[in-house]
Amino acid sequence: MKNVHSLVAALNAGVLSAALAMLAGGCSCGSSACGVSASPAQPQVPEKKVQQTVPAKPVVEKKAVTAAADKTAKAPEKKAVTAAADKTAKAPEQKKAEPVSVDIAPTISTVWTLDLDSLDGIKKSWAEPDKNITLIYDPEKKQIAGCSGVNRYFGPVAIDQKKKTFKAGALGVTKMAGPGMDYENLFLNLLSKVDSYAIKNGKLMLKSGSDTVAVFTTGVKETK
Repeated sequence: MKNVHSLVAALNAGVLSAALAMLAGGCSCGSSACGVSASPAQPQVPEKKVQQTVPAKPVVEKKAVTAAADKTAKAPEKKAVTAAADKTAKAPEQKKAEPVSVDIAPTISTVWTLDLDSLDGIKKSWAEPDKNITLIYDPEKKQIAGCSGVNRYFGPVAIDQKKKTFKAGALGVTKMAGPGMDYENLFLNLLSKVDSYAIKNGKLMLKSGSDTVAVFTTGVKETK
C-alpha cells in the first residue's frame, strides 16, 4: 500500500512538471494530443547601437564671424582716414594779399586821362597831340607812368593818401617827335611842380600850391 502511494505521488510530480514546462515554453512532445500547440521561438534581434554624430559647425557661420571681426578691427582705420580728410577739408585757406588801396588808384591799372583844356598855360595856336595825355599810378611800386602826348614817361612818386600830398621824382621820357610837343613839354613841367591832389566827382585834380594845374578823368581810353 505504501508503494502505491509513492507511485501516485511520482506521477503527480511528473504531471506537474510537464504542466510547468508547457506553460513556460509549450509542449515538448510536439503532439496534438496534449492540446497545446508548440509556438516557434522568436529569434532575438540584436539591438543596433545608435552612434551619435555631432553636427559640424557650418563654415559659413565661421566666415561670417571672421568677416564681422575683420570689419570691426578695420573700423578705427577708416575713422582715422575720415578724420584726416575732414582735417584737410577744414584747413583754413590762406588769404591772398590784396593790393594797397589808394584813392588815386582805385585799381592798379586805372588810367587817368587829362582834359587838355584844364592844363594851365596852354595857347590856342598849339597843335593838339594825337594821343591822350594819361597818368597811371601803381601803389605797390610807388611809381607813375603814362603818355605825355607824344612820348611815354615813368618815374617814382610819393603820395600820402591822408594828407593828399603828391610829389613826383625825376621822370624818364622816351625821345620821339610829333604833333603836340608843346602840350607834352608843358604837362611834364607842371607835373614836376605838383605838391598835392584832390578827387571830386570822379575827377583827379593835381595842384601846385592852391592852384589846380591839371584835371584828369577815369574811364577814357589811353589813345584817341
